[in-house]
Amino acid sequence: GLVRRLVEMGADASERDGMGRSALDHAASAGCLPHVIYLSTRPGVTQEGLDRAVLSALGDGARSDNMDVIRYLLQERGASVVQTDGDRDNVLTVASRHNRFASLQTLLSSPLCPPTLLLDRNDFGHTALHEAVLRGHNDCAEYLVEMVRASSNWDEMQRSISKKVAPGLDGTAKRRVSPVSPIDPFLQTLDPFLVAAAASSNNTDILPKVLKYNPFLANCVFPLGRPRRGQRG
Repeated sequence: GLVRRLVEMGADASERDGMGRSALDHAASAGCLPHVIYLSTRPGVTQEGLDRAVLSALGDGARSDNMDVIRYLLQERGASVVQTDGDRDNVLTVASRHNRFASLQTLLSSPLCPPTLLLDRNDFGHTALHEAVLRGHNDCAEYLVEMVRASSNWDEMQRSISKKVAPGLDGTAKRRVSPVSPIDPFLQTLDPFLVAAAASSNNTDILPKVLKYNPFLANCVFPLGRPRRGQRG
């Protein structure tokens, strides 16, 4: 192909453009697997270059679904799902930022991405869920909220408190009880900053779900109602 001919004629495959992107980054972004295979096996390719290429396949301007390229780089070339330089984004963060819903589902349903990636925060303190909520990507946000719930101890916690009754309430009345410390690390991603982001953008689709599983607001009336009688707000 043309890329191979250019390299054979002396073109430097590791050279980067004004945006810091290499030929491998562009090939990954375009979803061109043959070019990715060729460029990623060239002498001098670094671990950083492979890691960046994975994020390029999910980033701005990339095709909607570049999973063939991503699988190859992760499985065959040993690329990492977490960026070790720059903003320390991981593949879920970048997929959420750019509304790659199909890629997000594929990644989280495969062994390529352990659920613990949902906990990772970049240098701005954002998880993948934060990125989705901040940018109004509700399909991604709703999916990630449910993945956070499924990966946490939420269901077990609710079963364990289902028979607890607050003083003065009828025995059949249901009441949410604040979780006992320590709070599950997955539920900690539903932090006040995330609630504020959803509320300030008036995102009424995702806000109720963020509040529903929020361990920091476990005794509030939802969504954002007044406190119960006798309960401090």
